[in-house]
Amino acid sequence: MDIILEFDKIIFNDFEVIIRTVLVGIMAYLSLVLILRVSGKRTLTKMNAFDFIVTIALGSILASIITSKDITIAQGLTAFLVLVIMQYIFTKLSVKSQAFSSLIKSQPALLYYNGEFLTQNMKKERVLEIEIRQAARSSGKDDMSEVMAVVLETDGSISVISNQSDEPSLDRLFREVKK
Repeated sequence: MDIILEFDKIIFNDFEVIIRTVLVGIMAYLSLVLILRVSGKRTLTKMNAFDFIVTIALGSILASIITSKDITIAQGLTAFLVLVIMQYIFTKLSVKSQAFSSLIKSQPALLYYNGEFLTQNMKKERVLEIEIRQAARSSGKDDMSEVMAVVLETDGSISVISNQSDEPSLDRLFREVKK
């Protein structure tokens, strides 16, 4: 008999929990939107792993605030603010200090250049040749002869640069990255 009663509570406990979820959800969501508007566009960029972590953590905090009756709005807002302020401080420091920037951010990695798969870089970045070819196909290049370079970006995405690229500084850039 207790099992049947417990099963009922799994589906629906009482309206108080539902009302709290709705009210707290609305307040937390509006607060997060306000904090993100004030903090600027950079807060939700995915420029590198650090930015990605902040984005995921903000979503996790929002979900926790909405679903846990043990977390108050004040605690949730404090958690939002801590993350956004820390991200602001870290990005500010990385702009001011190249040493700090290289400590928390990765550099783009050249994986393919002028018909050559750069296997040393591919091994270091744990990228397979088939993944590079897939990225080329996704960007409309059926044959690798149409591709000048493939770069693993700091955010984990793969950029494919075609042979038709008219950027004059591209060659110099890739020579520097290849070293």
